[in-house]
Amino acid sequence: LVDGETGLRLYTANLLSKRKSGDAEIRCYDALSGKELWKTAVGVEKPKKQKATIGFRASPVVGQHSLEGLLWYTVNGLSADGAAALGLPEDCGGALIALNKADGEVVWARAVGGNAYSSPVAVYDADGRGWIIQCGGDGHVVLLEGLTGELIGEIDLEATVEASPAVYNDMLVIGTTERGKNNIFGIRIR
Repeated sequence: LVDGETGLRLYTANLLSKRKSGDAEIRCYDALSGKELWKTAVGVEKPKKQKATIGFRASPVVGQHSLEGLLWYTVNGLSADGAAALGLPEDCGGALIALNKADGEVVWARAVGGNAYSSPVAVYDADGRGWIIQCGGDGHVVLLEGLTGELIGEIDLEATVEASPAVYNDMLVIGTTERGKNNIFGIRIR
């Protein structure tokens, strides 16, 4: 990913598929040399009696325009310690994390309802102001101010969301998957 004045960067994150707990890590590399520039660890733990894969399952969003300095990742299966380190309730499960692209420091974090499998998406107005949209596995969709994480709007689709939404102009398209509730929603962004 070309990252403005910093050159070519590669951002990666991992899952914990064979371990029950540990750190999931986001890493930033110089894409030309392969040198690791920073890493940020987040504590995760597999809930009892659940087969969910924990860590970072979703793709990141790399900020542009007014959000140029930030990067967002969704994490699933936060441990109590991992949630506390992000300033979130210990039973939140998943979260959307905004990081500083320069050094990997957490700028803000917000709990995500249900399993956090969906990738966040960024939307921008004609002036380059940006917002982040995140879907929770429990069907809640939130529109957040990208720089601060402040809640701007929210809707409950009342069904499981696992896939990432798509955005075209001012239309958000989201699919739900749940017995008897398989739907595709078109939601106008204002």
